[in-house]
Order: sequence, then structure tokens, then C-alpha cells
Amino acid sequence: MVAYLLIWELIKNSDFPYFRYLIKTAGLIVSLLTVVKAEFRPQLVRHFCHIGRHSDCNAVFKSAGAKLLGWVSLGELSLTYFVSSLIWGVFIASNSEAVFLLLNVLTILFVIYSLVWQSLYRKWCTLCLAIDIVLIVDFLGEIFLHGDEKSRLWGNEFYTGMINYTVVL
Repeated sequence: MVAYLLIWELIKNSDFPYFRYLIKTAGLIVSLLTVVKAEFRPQLVRHFCHIGRHSDCNAVFKSAGAKLLGWVSLGELSLTYFVSSLIWGVFIASNSEAVFLLLNVLTILFVIYSLVWQSLYRKWCTLCLAIDIVLIVDFLGEIFLHGDEKSRLWGNEFYTGMINYTVVL
């Protein structure tokens, strides 16, 4: 609830750069949990990963589709994305909007792959789905909140409604 209120306050005040880094930090935390669970501690967040009979993070992590080209896991890839985008945005780029927009478009391919693989495998990883949600929110933030009010596709009301809808689900 506190996170929801913080996100709503950031959107309401149109302080988009802070919202961007808040979302990327959330993605970093979830990705780090995913990598630690997959590689080191399978029992970590066990209750979160078994929310129903079709939900099993460990089974998805051990499946053939969990690693791209057989060596890099999707969790490691998302962790690399969030760490590098935070470092890039905070320390390196003077104008990071174009880079973030391009990267966010590319991450949608990651989300599609993740969702298609889990649906074909018939097991769902709630940590993976959480990463997918963060990537989608990040993408929507770049699309709808990027730039000034006139250059956005829709205003803050649309985006706030989307977050309200997501929280209700």
C-alpha cells in the first residue's frame, strides 16, 4: 500500500525521472531475488512462488526455456538490464530518455518470450511474472509519461488508471 501511494504521488506530481528510477529499482530487487532463488537458495520466497497448482518458480527455472542459448538465464538478463539502466541513467547519461525508450521497446520482446514460454510449459513463475509486470510498467511509463504533457500519448489520468486496474487485479 505504501508503494502504491508513493507511485501515485510521483505520477500526480509528474516527477517522472524519480518514477523511472523507482520502477527500475523495483525491477532490480525482483531480478536479484530471482537470480538468488534460481542459483543459490531454491527455498527463498517459497510461498510467493507456489500460489496455486500451476505456479512453480523452481520448475520454470530448470526448464529448457529458462536459459537463452543454453547459458544465460532470463533472471540474469533482467538483472543485467536493471543494473545497467540504473548505472547508465544515474551516472553516465546526460540525456537518457532516448536510450531508455529504445531499451524498453526491446524489453517487450523479453516479456513476450517469458509469457509464451511459461504458457507453453504450463507452469508459471510468479517472480518471472513480477519482472514482466515491472518491465511493462517501465515501458508504459516511457511511452505515456515521457517528455512534457503535450508530447505524451495520454496524460497522467490514464496511467494512474492503469496502475489502479493492475493493483485491483
